[in-house]
Amino acid sequence: MPNDPVIALETRIDSLEQNQRKIMNALDMALTLADFQEEINQRFQPPQLFAELQMRIAKVFPFESYAFYFVDQESSDFGLAICNPDKRRRYFDTEFKFLIDNGFVAWAIREKKGIAVVTEDHSRHLFLHPIATQSRTRGLFIGLLPEKDTIIPEISIYLISTILRNAANALESTEHYGCITRGKALRESKNRLEAVLDSLPIGILTADAQTNQVLDANPLAMSTLGLSRDTITGRYLTDLLTTENTIPPGHQKDFSEGVLVTQGGATLPVYSTAISVDIGNRRCLIVSFLDISEKRKLEHERNLKEKFLGIIELAGAVCHELNQPLQVVMGNAEYMMMSLPPDNEYYESVKEIREHSDKMGAFTKKLMKLTQYKTKEYLGGRILDIDLSSD
Repeated sequence: MPNDPVIALETRIDSLEQNQRKIMNALDMALTLADFQEEINQRFQPPQLFAELQMRIAKVFPFESYAFYFVDQESSDFGLAICNPDKRRRYFDTEFKFLIDNGFVAWAIREKKGIAVVTEDHSRHLFLHPIATQSRTRGLFIGLLPEKDTIIPEISIYLISTILRNAANALESTEHYGCITRGKALRESKNRLEAVLDSLPIGILTADAQTNQVLDANPLAMSTLGLSRDTITGRYLTDLLTTENTIPPGHQKDFSEGVLVTQGGATLPVYSTAISVDIGNRRCLIVSFLDISEKRKLEHERNLKEKFLGIIELAGAVCHELNQPLQVVMGNAEYMMMSLPPDNEYYESVKEIREHSDKMGAFTKKLMKLTQYKTKEYLGGRILDIDLSSD
């Protein structure tokens, strides 16, 4: 019976079940096509993400050709990033200019949904859909409908919207992950660099190349200067370190000798060098210095040793040249004293010769026993102290 209510209800139930299956299939498809979590987890780069995006849109609607325009985040200009097929680039660039001039792009972005418009020559239909998150527009999808089609099914529009919205969020997440990763890498690199700088056996001062004011110092620089970081920062570099030649701002200076002024006004001899680098937007000088006070002390001791060796050699030569004639003088004086009676007028003179000869002999013996370099003042200068320098 055609008007049997039972058959009508069964037909109605079948229809509802079919619609429910379609809805469930559409939802399942939407979930599958819109999920880019795997791509994010695998750290896909944007080109890989775009390739996956094209495959998913192709499953939803058979566009004859399509193009993706993405926004340069610095200039905010749209640029053609992907075109399929590639030979339609000029066509899409022409149509994109037409869409911009007639406000269709602004309309799609404002509405945040897909819109269908006719081409410039009114022969075909284009589908526009922004690629955007809640906070910003990342790009625009433009699809050329097949020649026989003028509309896209609502379910396809819904699926494309879901895909593009999630693709924009995935792109945002990928960039945020990249920023986090780069930030972490920068922090780790900064920590490693600081650890290296802190462990270097040289002092390092960072100064503004224009103002010459100190911006930072490593631990060795602080301990050598006897100042804290807060006390050092803000002071002028030239108040802490003077070199043979001044360091022009923005120039590199090879190693040169200088003087470091420590707390209390004490000075230390140092080797220093400076290089000019950009840190952020600021031109800076990285000045390194090496305490050479110990080196200077060793050099002084070496010079004294060399001078002392020269004195010993000279003393040996003097003793060698004096001893033989001195022995003759002493022997003759001794002989004359033995030959002359004590009341002889020449006896006291010969005795005086003998006594002074003995003093000269004692002096040459001291010269032969020099073991160190000691001096004393003499006529506004200093001379070798024979008594203190010999054993």
